[in-house]
Amino acid sequence: MEKSLKTLLTVFEMAEVKLSEAIANGLIKYGIKRVYGIIGTTVLNFYDSLYYHKNEIREITVRHENVAISAADAEYRTTRRPAAVVVHAGGGFLNSLTGLGIAMKDRSRLLLITGGVKRRLKNTDSWLEVNQGEISKSLGIKYHYLEDTERFSDVFNEVMKDLFQGLPLPVVLEVPEDLWDKEIDANYEEIDFNKEDNEINREDVIRVKEELKNSKKPLILVSGEANYEEVNKYIYDLAEIVDGFILTTGNSRGICDEDDYRCLGRVGYGGGSLFADNALKSTDYLLILGNEYNDVTTYGFNLTPSNSIVVVSLDSSSELRPSYYETIKGNPVNFLKELVKELNNEKRNNNEDWNNEVKEYRKSWENLLSETLKRRYENVNPAKFFYELNKVLPKNRIIVGGQGTHILYAYDYLKIHKFGGFVAATNLGSMGFALPASIGAKIANPDREVIAIAGDGEALMSIQALQTIKDENLNVKIIIVNDSSYRVLYLKQLINKSGRVYGTVLNNPDFAKLAESFGIKGIKVDNDNEIDNTLNEIIRDEALLIDLIISKDDLPPTNTDMVLKTDQV
Repeated sequence: MEKSLKTLLTVFEMAEVKLSEAIANGLIKYGIKRVYGIIGTTVLNFYDSLYYHKNEIREITVRHENVAISAADAEYRTTRRPAAVVVHAGGGFLNSLTGLGIAMKDRSRLLLITGGVKRRLKNTDSWLEVNQGEISKSLGIKYHYLEDTERFSDVFNEVMKDLFQGLPLPVVLEVPEDLWDKEIDANYEEIDFNKEDNEINREDVIRVKEELKNSKKPLILVSGEANYEEVNKYIYDLAEIVDGFILTTGNSRGICDEDDYRCLGRVGYGGGSLFADNALKSTDYLLILGNEYNDVTTYGFNLTPSNSIVVVSLDSSSELRPSYYETIKGNPVNFLKELVKELNNEKRNNNEDWNNEVKEYRKSWENLLSETLKRRYENVNPAKFFYELNKVLPKNRIIVGGQGTHILYAYDYLKIHKFGGFVAATNLGSMGFALPASIGAKIANPDREVIAIAGDGEALMSIQALQTIKDENLNVKIIIVNDSSYRVLYLKQLINKSGRVYGTVLNNPDFAKLAESFGIKGIKVDNDNEIDNTLNEIIRDEALLIDLIISKDDLPPTNTDMVLKTDQV
């Protein structure tokens, strides 16, 4: 689990304080450094307590609750430390739901503190009242309701256990408006980080070790469940010993350096390379660390190896999918460590034919990328832009992506080298994530260059995030890939609907001027000759929005055959 937090979690006891003060103190004592949110009457008294702790926990004011959720989400994904969000009851809570769905699907920890209607008005269809508990539970996330002051310590300690232990998920705490100023006794319990981690069965480790040793084409697929900085060393050791290669999902990019020979990068729908996909199809033994051997990774289970597949996961979702693989119930990080320990004294494999096969896959993919760079349009060739951008960014970059065809350029041409270097709404596929997530990524990682990549279609879904970027003086670079369309659907209409284009062509504002209205520098780039000057602007230490004008008919390099299969009923 998150080792950096272990030392923070000890037993605390406090004298009688207001409930709002007790929650603020609890957040601080458990290592929560930031609260993202929007004030409202049902959380007004909590904000009053936060006022007295400005130096211990920062409040980041946003302009939409969904922005707050995705900012906190990105903070966890890039640091493995959770943040908190505060929203008003009713509409404020409902505005947070898309972000909660993204965080749930991508297994991200965050705490949402929502106000609730006064207890005497509960279940009366009162002003602001919606069933926040049932809505939370329907999303598959953890929900707690504080019904009286006497239960504060029990409820709050359960909230913290859910936040730091077990399956990474958002946690919701609802506090009725009439409880905030009540005097209570607060006790904060120690949290046992190992409680949820079942022991690894050594027989499973030995069996997988022997199977890997006998494999001639081994692959290791790392999911988000195993995406921790400490895993990097072990995953390379494993790949070296068995003479295999590493694949990632959208939620584990950065676990291996994508310039490294052993790292094949992202596999699957919505950003996988043809290179990685071919390796997945050809392997004779696929070890999957985590729960993301899913329809995204396999193009709707159309891309699967014909040989052995073993999944190591604590996530029950890994048991819900087509049962043609073996599941080992266990912590994938602990399993990996034990596996490497067992293999360290073994003779190293020499899979020369597999190495040569992978080299050919890599060469073919790189040729396709190179050919795409030669395309010429009236506007910018996006492949060329992102290829050149990759050269000037520092290796500890953080790329934050939304959803749409535009994100394929970030997968194809922007390499990820370090842990936490890539964040996207991978498993919900929701638009509007990039700008809000860039806020949390930059605040939590001030020394890393953060690049948000959004399509024009999704940018306007969360454009208000620019105000928070300005208010917090965040050096975030925002690239809006502007093709004046919802291009995923536009291309599907061209291919699958005989060119009947309807509802997918967009009119847009001048995004550069819009950025300037927020006090952020904006640049419109509409041809390849402007790329070099734009890159010089990107490396400056200031926020910047680039309106990158491209053709809606450009198709990024991708596994087109598998994408078309995914679209079939």
